[in-house]
Amino acid sequence: MSHLADGYDGYDGSDGSDGSDGSVEESGSAYSVYLEITRRCNFLCDYCYACGNPAENDFLTLNQIIEIIEKSLSWGAKSLTISGGEPFLRPDTISIIEYASSRCHTNIITNASLIDMELGLKLASLSNISLSVSLDGSTAEINDIHRGAGSFSAAVRGIKNLLKAGLRKFISLCMTVNADNFRNIENYAAFASGLGIQSIVLTPAVIIGRASEKRNGLFINQEQLLEYYQSLFDLEKKYKEKLKISGSLKTSLKKRMDEKSSDLPCSICRSIAVDYRGEIYPCSLMMLPQFSMGNVLKSDSLEEICKSGEEVFRKIAVERKDKVEKCSLCRLKDVCAAGCPARSYFEYGSFDYPDPDCIVINNLI
Repeated sequence: MSHLADGYDGYDGSDGSDGSDGSVEESGSAYSVYLEITRRCNFLCDYCYACGNPAENDFLTLNQIIEIIEKSLSWGAKSLTISGGEPFLRPDTISIIEYASSRCHTNIITNASLIDMELGLKLASLSNISLSVSLDGSTAEINDIHRGAGSFSAAVRGIKNLLKAGLRKFISLCMTVNADNFRNIENYAAFASGLGIQSIVLTPAVIIGRASEKRNGLFINQEQLLEYYQSLFDLEKKYKEKLKISGSLKTSLKKRMDEKSSDLPCSICRSIAVDYRGEIYPCSLMMLPQFSMGNVLKSDSLEEICKSGEEVFRKIAVERKDKVEKCSLCRLKDVCAAGCPARSYFEYGSFDYPDPDCIVINNLI
């Protein structure tokens, strides 16, 4: 359930720096923007953070999205992630991707169900793109429990179209880990490798959106989480360079210990999120009204908005390892820096608690 591994592994985030006196220092890592272009979705996944559904309206016009992209680049973003909902429900999504990828590396998060051969070839004609395809198991029986009947076959059909179009090296399969699939990860890796895909990303479900309404039967307990992370660590060693596996918390923690790194392992306010109305948030896990830093369409400078946000939210993240009593006394306080502030907030209603998986983190290394 911890999202520490995202920042450590560099997937959808970047490491920042921890100011020794609580001040916010400049990060040496590239900034990035997670951009929702729609909340419409043809699936109704029961853990969806965005609560996407087919009835949502698209608020942002193509011109407004281009404006957001340009402001993101002026702020310093080196990469852009296009998400939804399901991005390809918008008729102008290819135009958005064409523009974005001409300006910076662009990753598209999709369920792949709408990707036919024609769309696959259009995507293959573009440079500077990658695709993160959501798939939650190696079989329909496992995947469809939470993503809906028929979602596995639709996704695999889209994935095969992308492969035929020549995008094999640019696809990652992304699993939201839950109580029904956490023991499927070895078969999942074999499934991906069998298709010729070279990257998988595994991230435990987070208590946000629809997931907050369905705690029972969705989340794995701490004993299972420890088993999962150990299995993922073993799987990573098994595949080595054959398959890039992102999300291995044990690997990330060990790496930080070996490097004696005390930098903040959290990309908060460096990898920001912009929602389907232009509201800006300190990270993609904090897309709630109380965390809005402003609206990108109502300001001339995204840099000013993010600077103000850093003074609040990044400062909170930096200070947690010393402010939270349990963390301040912990041998790992410089390794995990009190874990994920967003997850602490969702679990306890406050940033002033350790990561909910604190015990798991301590038992991993």
